[in-house]
Amino acid sequence: MENFLAVCLGILVIAVTILSVFLIQTIIQLKNTARSVERLVDSVSQEVLRIHNVTNVVSNITGAVGTGVGKSIALLTSLLIKTLRGTHQRAERSSSETESSNDQRPAYQPK
Repeated sequence: MENFLAVCLGILVIAVTILSVFLIQTIIQLKNTARSVERLVDSVSQEVLRIHNVTNVVSNITGAVGTGVGKSIALLTSLLIKTLRGTHQRAERSSSETESSNDQRPAYQPK
């Protein structure tokens, strides 16, 4: 009977030891996860602050659009877009004219 109790006690000690090892590993993993979550929260907090700053700038710009400064900026932007479109169209026409003049050249014929 004493041998049976000794074997049971030995098995119990081994089981508790294995359980302790797994619990320690789990606690270490939870600690690492908590650190990662803390870093993620800090990163998200910084991004939210940046987004908040951008929305403030956008809000200020949209508020200024109703004023004379905003109307002047809108006019200048419109003129710039029209100028860029005209330049782009002229470049396309010039490119197509160059291609058509290249098409009219005779092909190279060796002697």
